[in-house]
Amino acid sequence: MAKRTSSLGAVSRAADIRALLERPAEWPRLEAVRALGVLDTLPEPIFDRLTAMAARACSCSQGVLVFVDETRVWPKASYGFVAQVVPRSEAPLTARTLASLDVVAERDVTESSEASQRVWADRFGIRGFAAVPLISESGHAVGFLGVFDRVPHEFSEAERQALRDYAALAMSALERRAGGPGEGKKARASASSPDTSLHLKHLEAAAKIGRTLLEGSPVSARMGPVLSLLGQSLGASRAQQHDVSGDGNSFSTKFALGWCATGVAAQGEAANAMHVAENWLRADFTRAAREGAKVTAPIQFAEGRDVAPGGDVRSILVCGYLVNGHPRGFLVLQDAREPRVWSAEECEHLSSVATGVALALANEDASLGLQALEERLARTLDAISDAVFVTDAKARMVLVNPAACALLGMPATKLTGERLGSFFTRVDPAGPPATETPDPIGRVLREGETVTESGGVWAVPEGRSPRLVAGPTAPLRDAAGRVTGAVRVFRDVTETERLRAERRRAEQFNALASFASGIGNDFNNALAAISGNLSLASMQLKDQPEAAAAGIEEAQRATQSARAVAALLLGFSPASDLDKKLVPLAELVHSITTEAFAQERATAQFELPDDLPPVELDPEVFGLVVRNLARNAAEAMPMGGRLRVWAEVRELSRDHPTGLAPGRYVKICFEDEGSGFAPELMEKIFQPFFTTKPGAGGFGLAFAYSIVRQHNGVINADSIVGQGSIFRVYLPLGGSGTTSVPPAAAVKPTRESLGRILVLDDDLPVRQVFERVLSQLGYESSIFPDGESLVAEFKERKEKGRRCDALILDLSIPGGPGGFEILQRVRKLDPKVCAIATSGFMDSLNRDDLERRGFSGVLPKPFTVNDVGTALEAALARRPAGNKA
Repeated sequence: MAKRTSSLGAVSRAADIRALLERPAEWPRLEAVRALGVLDTLPEPIFDRLTAMAARACSCSQGVLVFVDETRVWPKASYGFVAQVVPRSEAPLTARTLASLDVVAERDVTESSEASQRVWADRFGIRGFAAVPLISESGHAVGFLGVFDRVPHEFSEAERQALRDYAALAMSALERRAGGPGEGKKARASASSPDTSLHLKHLEAAAKIGRTLLEGSPVSARMGPVLSLLGQSLGASRAQQHDVSGDGNSFSTKFALGWCATGVAAQGEAANAMHVAENWLRADFTRAAREGAKVTAPIQFAEGRDVAPGGDVRSILVCGYLVNGHPRGFLVLQDAREPRVWSAEECEHLSSVATGVALALANEDASLGLQALEERLARTLDAISDAVFVTDAKARMVLVNPAACALLGMPATKLTGERLGSFFTRVDPAGPPATETPDPIGRVLREGETVTESGGVWAVPEGRSPRLVAGPTAPLRDAAGRVTGAVRVFRDVTETERLRAERRRAEQFNALASFASGIGNDFNNALAAISGNLSLASMQLKDQPEAAAAGIEEAQRATQSARAVAALLLGFSPASDLDKKLVPLAELVHSITTEAFAQERATAQFELPDDLPPVELDPEVFGLVVRNLARNAAEAMPMGGRLRVWAEVRELSRDHPTGLAPGRYVKICFEDEGSGFAPELMEKIFQPFFTTKPGAGGFGLAFAYSIVRQHNGVINADSIVGQGSIFRVYLPLGGSGTTSVPPAAAVKPTRESLGRILVLDDDLPVRQVFERVLSQLGYESSIFPDGESLVAEFKERKEKGRRCDALILDLSIPGGPGGFEILQRVRKLDPKVCAIATSGFMDSLNRDDLERRGFSGVLPKPFTVNDVGTALEAALARRPAGNKA
């Protein structure tokens, strides 16, 4: 026992001695390890090359060559990472590999059911591995050659065989260079034999060739020295490389490079040799591609097998190689001296060199492909007009395109390596001071989410004003799925936002213009009633004092209407001056709704309790709410229907959906059977300028909403398309009180009629003024709130041969045909009809344009009695003779 321990060398720790005593089966293996003399020595380039070639042959990103003593796993060479000495207890994979006589491979380490297999591999984030034990001449596993990848990897049989071959080469090199006892002695004793010496020579030549192939690009520039080393190491007369184009069944060759020994003709019968090689390689290329191999099996041709008749080629050794599964070329060795049988070691040597050439070409293709990809990426980034920033995992810029440099006003050299966030801000530089919000790139790098920013980010270029930008930020991941950086794409939206803001201002201006036009028309209607009644009263004061008094009273009512229009303008202000008083709400609602429905096809049904308490409100201003709701219902039922108006007293609790303070309220409902509103429109119906009616100003319901709020109430609505709508008004209760409005006195004609005038106007006070003024002037009149009724009356009178001397048409009728359309329809019945245009929209009363469109005169609002008389006299004077409808 003591002798065996001494042969293993001194053991420094008692724990190690006890461990050895407990594992007697380890003693022969450890003795073989010591005999190699490789422990605690510096790495050697030949083993680094062999490890790199093994990893590349298996398409893996990492490789390692290790030896295992009693306590350590000690690396002799590594590729793709720096291997460290680790205790055997932390490398359970080692035990499994040493116990195997062949390749141990796993596809996905992290999903393996045996946890012990993951410890060593997980140290480097490995997902797939393969390892083959290094077997000494005494049959003991002294270490292993392993290859690894960061993605799950299926190892083909060709890759497994390549791993075995490189492990055998590594072990041969180790044993023939060992200087210790055991296997080392056997190696030195046999070193003088021709075969062993030749094997070592081949091994050293292969290592040198491998180093040559791995030294940069292009491969073609290094094939001269490779062929020279190959030919000299195998004692050949010539060594040649031929390129192949095509597939395994059909390919052509070209003589690329060649080496020949001193005293041998350079060409010889190369053409014939190539022809022989082609014929024999076709099937081998097909088989190698099917099996996933990188080289074909070496093929020999000797004299007597039609090598090259009539030339100096006496024997040939050929080995083809494939790159990415396609035939790429073959290596040819020729002997010009005598027929020669190439040994197994020589064939293995040629196969090893062919494998190295295939790997070098594959690496070169990958490098060229990567360069081409990088070039395409660079050209693509240059062509993108948006700013593109690529960062690492710490948000430092590693790649920017010209648009990014232009956005920040700095060259790429100054931006690279800088933190991306330092060039952007989330605080509007032109706005008030604010707290900077976090940049979402941290969340992108931390959580791997894509974030799109539509605005609120300003680029801060050097020496220029900030620019508003928007765009997505997406994570970049490696093959294992880990976030390694981010790509941020920003578009300069400063000009876009400026144009959008200008469009919003233009839309607001247009809406305001429409609003002002509508208000102006209402004012002119009210002023027309005032002016017409006052001028009429002034004419009647002496001869008809009672009629004059009635006209003055109508003017006073029109004044109240003008005040109500002014209240509309003030309705949006919380400081509106309302003349509130206790009003019997049922009477107010009934009278205004009845008036609004007087000329409509639809009917109003009232369910208003007699004991409904009075409400404190401004009757003139609140009357506009009732009038707008009634008109809205009538316009929703153009073909007829029913408006149900009902009211009740409600006690509202604190959590009522209206949000009103607790207490007693009067609830008034306007429930129609009209067309209704689509659900997406319900949120807009109380917004200013919103309307679904052509020609309307879009402020009726908005003012109703504002006026109800001024009375400390609430208005809301529900609607079903095709079935109708309901508007609910809640008003707080007040005390008792009543108001009344005296009925209007009728004005009768004072002399024989001068003719029949048909009038179209949607405003009731204006219609009443027209009736009184025309009567005073001596005309009979028929006044209509809508064009359909006027056309029907004109047609009936035409058919019965009754006179119709002129029309006075309001050009703008909300919710119905205006004066232009009605005139065209009437002119189909009488092309010579005399018509006068009237409107409160002053911009619509262009006399020349109106005459071109068939009107005979113009009557702006407001007007006096004389204005009406003058307009009628002028229009009738222009009427063609004999035109009596």
